[in-house]
Amino acid sequence: ASQGAVSEYFAIPYSPFTGSPTKNRTILDEMVKHPLWFTVPLSPEEIEVISAQFLTDPRHRVWEVWRGGDLVGMLLLSRITPNQDALLHFTFFGASLFRMRALLQNFVAMCFREYGLERLSFEAPEHIGGLVSFMRRKLGFRYEGEAAVAGHQIAKFLAEPGAGKGRAHTADPAQWIAKQGSRREHSYWTG
Repeated sequence: ASQGAVSEYFAIPYSPFTGSPTKNRTILDEMVKHPLWFTVPLSPEEIEVISAQFLTDPRHRVWEVWRGGDLVGMLLLSRITPNQDALLHFTFFGASLFRMRALLQNFVAMCFREYGLERLSFEAPEHIGGLVSFMRRKLGFRYEGEAAVAGHQIAKFLAEPGAGKGRAHTADPAQWIAKQGSRREHSYWTG
Protein backbone atom coordinates (compact mmCIF):
# COMPACT_ATOMS: atom_id res chain seq x y z
CA ALA A 1 0.00 0.00 0.00
CA SER A 2 1.17 3.49 -0.69
CA GLN A 3 2.18 5.83 2.08
CA GLY A 4 -0.84 7.53 3.59
CA ALA A 5 -3.24 4.86 2.31
CA VAL A 6 -6.40 4.52 4.34
CA SER A 7 -7.69 1.09 5.30
CA GLU A 8 -11.23 0.17 4.37
CA TYR A 9 -11.57 -1.36 7.86
CA PHE A 10 -11.81 0.55 11.12
CA ALA A 11 -12.32 -0.31 14.78
CA ILE A 12 -14.34 1.54 17.38
CA PRO A 13 -14.91 0.73 21.06
CA TYR A 14 -17.69 -1.82 21.51
CA SER A 15 -20.89 -0.46 22.90
CA PRO A 16 -23.50 -3.21 23.22
CA PHE A 17 -26.51 -0.89 23.42
CA THR A 18 -25.71 1.70 20.73
CA GLY A 19 -25.58 1.49 16.98
CA SER A 20 -27.27 -1.10 14.83
CA PRO A 21 -30.00 -3.05 16.64
CA THR A 22 -28.82 -6.23 14.84
CA LYS A 23 -25.16 -5.85 15.85
CA ASN A 24 -25.24 -8.12 18.91
CA ARG A 25 -27.30 -10.76 17.11
CA THR A 26 -24.73 -10.77 14.27
CA ILE A 27 -21.86 -11.27 16.72
CA LEU A 28 -23.57 -14.09 18.61
CA ASP A 29 -24.68 -15.83 15.39
CA GLU A 30 -21.09 -15.74 14.10
CA MET A 31 -19.78 -17.23 17.32
CA VAL A 32 -22.33 -20.07 17.16
CA LYS A 33 -21.17 -20.84 13.59
CA HIS A 34 -17.67 -21.63 14.93
CA PRO A 35 -17.94 -24.05 17.86
CA LEU A 36 -14.30 -25.15 17.38
CA TRP A 37 -13.20 -21.73 18.64
CA PHE A 38 -14.22 -22.91 22.11
CA THR A 39 -12.14 -25.23 24.26
CA VAL A 40 -14.99 -27.60 25.16
CA PRO A 41 -18.09 -28.79 23.30
CA LEU A 42 -20.96 -26.37 23.91
CA SER A 43 -24.55 -26.04 22.77
CA PRO A 44 -25.44 -22.99 20.64
CA GLU A 45 -27.20 -21.48 23.65
CA GLU A 46 -24.10 -21.95 25.84
CA ILE A 47 -21.91 -20.36 23.16
CA GLU A 48 -24.20 -17.33 23.08
CA VAL A 49 -24.14 -16.91 26.87
CA ILE A 50 -20.37 -17.31 27.13
CA SER A 51 -19.77 -14.96 24.19
CA ALA A 52 -22.10 -12.28 25.60
CA GLN A 53 -20.40 -12.54 29.00
CA PHE A 54 -16.95 -12.27 27.43
CA LEU A 55 -17.93 -9.20 25.38
CA THR A 56 -19.47 -7.37 28.32
CA ASP A 57 -16.98 -8.29 31.05
CA PRO A 58 -15.83 -4.93 32.50
CA ARG A 59 -12.25 -6.27 32.79
CA HIS A 60 -12.03 -6.68 29.01
CA ARG A 61 -11.45 -4.05 26.33
CA VAL A 62 -13.51 -4.70 23.20
CA TRP A 63 -13.69 -3.08 19.76
CA GLU A 64 -16.08 -3.53 16.86
CA VAL A 65 -14.53 -3.84 13.39
CA TRP A 66 -16.45 -2.24 10.54
CA ARG A 67 -16.17 -1.98 6.79
CA GLY A 68 -18.40 0.89 5.82
CA GLY A 69 -21.79 0.10 7.38
CA ASP A 70 -21.07 -3.61 7.87
CA LEU A 71 -19.88 -5.18 11.12
CA VAL A 72 -17.08 -7.55 10.06
CA GLY A 73 -15.39 -8.54 13.31
CA MET A 74 -14.31 -7.94 16.86
CA LEU A 75 -11.02 -7.22 18.65
CA LEU A 76 -10.69 -7.94 22.34
CA LEU A 77 -8.12 -7.78 25.13
CA SER A 78 -8.53 -9.92 28.23
CA ARG A 79 -6.29 -10.89 31.15
CA ILE A 80 -4.99 -7.35 31.18
CA THR A 81 -2.18 -6.74 33.63
CA PRO A 82 -1.59 -2.97 33.43
CA ASN A 83 1.81 -1.97 32.05
CA GLN A 84 2.73 -5.63 31.56
CA ASP A 85 0.65 -7.99 29.44
CA ALA A 86 -2.74 -8.64 27.86
CA LEU A 87 -4.24 -11.51 25.91
CA LEU A 88 -5.29 -10.68 22.34
CA HIS A 89 -8.44 -12.17 20.78
CA PHE A 90 -10.04 -11.40 17.45
CA THR A 91 -12.65 -12.74 15.09
CA PHE A 92 -13.58 -11.65 11.59
CA PHE A 93 -16.80 -12.50 9.83
CA GLY A 94 -16.01 -13.50 6.26
CA ALA A 95 -12.92 -11.30 5.92
CA SER A 96 -9.53 -12.90 5.40
CA LEU A 97 -6.66 -12.39 7.81
CA PHE A 98 -4.60 -11.06 4.91
CA ARG A 99 -7.10 -8.23 4.37
CA MET A 100 -7.09 -7.52 8.12
CA ARG A 101 -3.30 -7.45 8.44
CA ALA A 102 -2.93 -3.64 8.45
CA LEU A 103 -5.77 -3.26 10.96
CA LEU A 104 -4.20 -5.88 13.24
CA GLN A 105 -0.74 -4.30 12.96
CA ASN A 106 -2.20 -0.92 13.91
CA PHE A 107 -4.20 -2.48 16.74
CA VAL A 108 -1.14 -4.24 18.19
CA ALA A 109 0.80 -0.95 18.06
CA MET A 110 -2.10 0.85 19.77
CA CYS A 111 -2.18 -1.79 22.53
CA PHE A 112 1.46 -1.13 23.38
CA ARG A 113 1.08 2.63 23.14
CA GLU A 114 -2.23 3.03 25.02
CA TYR A 115 -1.78 0.37 27.67
CA GLY A 116 2.00 0.60 28.20
CA LEU A 117 2.36 -3.14 27.68
CA GLU A 118 5.67 -4.97 27.80
CA ARG A 119 4.19 -7.82 25.80
CA LEU A 120 0.97 -8.88 24.11
CA SER A 121 0.08 -12.56 24.31
CA PHE A 122 -1.86 -14.69 21.87
CA GLU A 123 -3.10 -18.25 22.25
CA ALA A 124 -4.27 -20.55 19.48
CA PRO A 125 -5.22 -24.20 19.30
CA GLU A 126 -2.46 -26.28 17.69
CA HIS A 127 -4.78 -27.51 14.96
CA ILE A 128 -5.00 -23.99 13.54
CA GLY A 129 -1.47 -23.91 12.11
CA GLY A 130 -2.33 -21.28 9.51
CA LEU A 131 -3.33 -18.82 12.22
CA VAL A 132 -0.11 -19.43 14.15
CA SER A 133 1.89 -18.98 10.96
CA PHE A 134 0.08 -15.69 10.18
CA MET A 135 0.68 -14.36 13.69
CA ARG A 136 4.37 -15.21 13.45
CA ARG A 137 5.04 -14.09 9.86
CA LYS A 138 2.79 -11.04 9.54
CA LEU A 139 2.48 -9.71 13.10
CA GLY A 140 5.85 -10.71 14.55
CA PHE A 141 4.64 -12.92 17.41
CA ARG A 142 7.18 -15.43 18.76
CA TYR A 143 7.04 -18.33 21.15
CA GLU A 144 8.01 -17.33 24.66
CA GLY A 145 11.70 -18.09 25.18
CA GLU A 146 12.41 -18.62 21.48
CA ALA A 147 15.30 -16.15 21.35
CA ALA A 148 16.75 -17.37 24.65
CA VAL A 149 16.88 -21.02 23.60
CA ALA A 150 18.60 -20.29 20.26
CA GLY A 151 22.08 -20.58 21.81
CA HIS A 152 21.26 -23.48 24.13
CA GLN A 153 23.25 -26.68 23.71
CA ILE A 154 20.17 -28.77 22.86
CA ALA A 155 19.28 -26.39 19.99
CA LYS A 156 22.85 -26.64 18.73
CA PHE A 157 22.70 -30.44 18.96
CA LEU A 158 19.39 -30.61 17.09
CA ALA A 159 20.83 -28.38 14.35
CA GLU A 160 23.72 -30.78 13.70
CA PRO A 161 23.54 -32.96 10.60
CA GLY A 162 22.00 -36.33 11.38
CA ALA A 163 20.28 -35.23 14.60
CA GLY A 164 16.80 -36.60 13.90
CA LYS A 165 17.00 -36.14 10.14
CA GLY A 166 13.60 -35.49 8.62
CA ARG A 167 12.02 -34.45 11.92
CA ALA A 168 10.03 -31.26 12.45
CA HIS A 169 12.74 -29.73 14.66
CA THR A 170 15.49 -29.76 12.01
CA ALA A 171 14.30 -26.64 10.16
CA ASP A 172 14.52 -24.34 13.19
CA PRO A 173 15.47 -26.13 16.42
CA ALA A 174 15.06 -23.06 18.63
CA GLN A 175 11.53 -22.46 17.35
CA TRP A 176 10.63 -26.12 17.82
CA ILE A 177 11.96 -26.21 21.39
CA ALA A 178 10.22 -22.94 22.33
CA LYS A 179 6.95 -24.21 20.85
CA GLN A 180 7.06 -27.24 23.16
CA GLY A 181 7.47 -24.97 26.19
CA SER A 182 4.74 -22.61 25.03
CA ARG A 183 2.02 -25.20 25.35
CA ARG A 184 -0.19 -24.61 28.36
CA GLU A 185 0.40 -27.20 31.02
CA HIS A 186 -2.20 -27.95 33.66
CA SER A 187 -1.86 -29.83 36.90
CA TYR A 188 -4.18 -30.64 39.70
CA TRP A 189 -4.09 -32.07 43.18
CA THR A 190 -6.36 -35.00 43.93
CA GLY A 191 -5.83 -34.83 47.70
